[in-house]
Amino acid sequence: MAETSLLTGDVLRAAIQTDDRRCRKIDRLIEERYALEQEIKQLKFECDSTFEISSHVKADVEIVMEENQSLENENEELKSALEREKGKVQMLEDKVKELQTTLEKVKEENEKKENELVASYKKHQEQLRKK
Repeated sequence: MAETSLLTGDVLRAAIQTDDRRCRKIDRLIEERYALEQEIKQLKFECDSTFEISSHVKADVEIVMEENQSLENENEELKSALEREKGKVQMLEDKVKELQTTLEKVKEENEKKENELVASYKKHQEQLRKK
């Protein structure tokens, strides 16, 4: 019977050690599960934060795109206005050239008439001296 109780004691110790190992393993698995649950919560929080930030960024991008389109439209309007003004400037430059040409012709005609007038005056003065 002593042998039987030694065997039973060994079996019991082995069973207890196995139970202890199982309990430590269960405790470790529980701790790992808790750590994983915390990590999942953190990741969910980060995901929600990222989604919120993404929503804000998306809204900002839409605003910027609208502003960009508005600026592009304004730029096109300004380009059109610039082309119209360039056309007006070209017309004015052409008119100035035309007026300069006319002015030169008038100056030449005035000079010619002045010369004729001076010649006529001199001729008239000579005629008066001869009398």
